[in-house]
Amino acid sequence: MRLLLLLAGLVGLSAIPFMAFGERFEAGEFLAFIQSDSPWAAVLGVAAMAADLVIPFPAQAIMTNFGMSRGWFMGGLLGSAGTFTAGFLAYWLCRLLGQRAVNFIAGEEDAARLKSFFERHGFWSIAVSRWIPLVPEVISSLAGAARMAQWRFMAGNLIGSLSVGFAYSTLGSMDSVPGYVLFAISIAIPVLMLGIFTLVLARSY
Repeated sequence: MRLLLLLAGLVGLSAIPFMAFGERFEAGEFLAFIQSDSPWAAVLGVAAMAADLVIPFPAQAIMTNFGMSRGWFMGGLLGSAGTFTAGFLAYWLCRLLGQRAVNFIAGEEDAARLKSFFERHGFWSIAVSRWIPLVPEVISSLAGAARMAQWRFMAGNLIGSLSVGFAYSTLGSMDSVPGYVLFAISIAIPVLMLGIFTLVLARSY
């Protein structure tokens, strides 16, 4: 129960800034700058995605705009770098808490279950979660708290980041496809991946 409350709390905390300030970041000025020729546009876009744990920047929209302005390849590299860095930071910030702090917050029993989950299903849960809004940094934080093996986390984070980064960048670069089709695809993909992610969680208990 404490583990479920911890997960719900992390999701809630990540959603608070989005609900409070999300509309301000949905305005077109920021995304328009991402598409500009400014040498800082790409840097700011990647930094905004990396700060996704605490600041409600629309990561999927940034990746799509990278594809629109820089093509599928360079846009994919930039989007992948941004989402990979976000997961990397979330993982290490919570890993640095130490085992005592994790046991105190989640309880020793739930902390052991959390560690067991990431030992068995951590790779795929990290990779798949990169596709789902709000969830990626929560899962990465829990992986860090559970002290998931570094190489397994990095591998899952890399594969998930590359796949989502290039997918959204490719969508953004498809000028010949109607906008409503791209919008429908961008909504359908996270829903599908959420179903897969939920199935992984359900089968683990």
